Amino acid sequence: MPGSRSMWTAVLCAFAVAAGAAGAAAQDFPQRAVTIIVGAAPGGSGDVAARLIAEPMAARLGQKIVVENVPGAGGITGTSRVARAEPDGHTLLIQQTGLATLPALHPNLNFDVQKDLTVIGMVNSSYSFVIGRRDLPADTLPDLIAWAKQLDRPVKLAHPGVGSFGHLASIMLTISTDRQARPSRFRSSRRTR
Repeated sequence: MPGSRSMWTAVLCAFAVAAGAAGAAAQDFPQRAVTIIVGAAPGGSGDVAARLIAEPMAARLGQKIVVENVPGAGGITGTSRVARAEPDGHTLLIQQTGLATLPALHPNLNFDVQKDLTVIGMVNSSYSFVIGRRDLPADTLPDLIAWAKQLDRPVKLAHPGVGSFGHLASIMLTISTDRQARPSRFRSSRRTR
């Protein structure tokens, strides 16, 4: 697979209310603590990325950086909160693929990704993994596909939410292997049974 790293990369970007980015540059910024909203539960790649940049960002800006996890609805809850925040640049968002998929999957969002938010920049990239139970009779992805094809039932694929990178990757895997799968959304870091 040429460029597999970039193909499977979950790109995390920081977003701010559009008017805030321009307005903040024109004034003495920041005037108070900056909050980075992570639209997912603690422990995920977005949360880790936000916490890694918070300290150097605070040192550079001379203000406290607060990382707040606001999970729910595949990123809608946190994104909505940032879109409704005062447009002064003091509220940022770390988001994965949701901003690309949310408008297509949820036509009645209470925010407009293109009008209410603006990209500040890429924070990091990360890998995704296919992981199974220890007793799964497969050690490689081709082994897993061969095993799944011989089953008389759909394979259960867990993902963190509709439209998430994990959800899209599981759909791509199912389509490319011509194998039925039963999607199973899991909540944050809880196990799927």
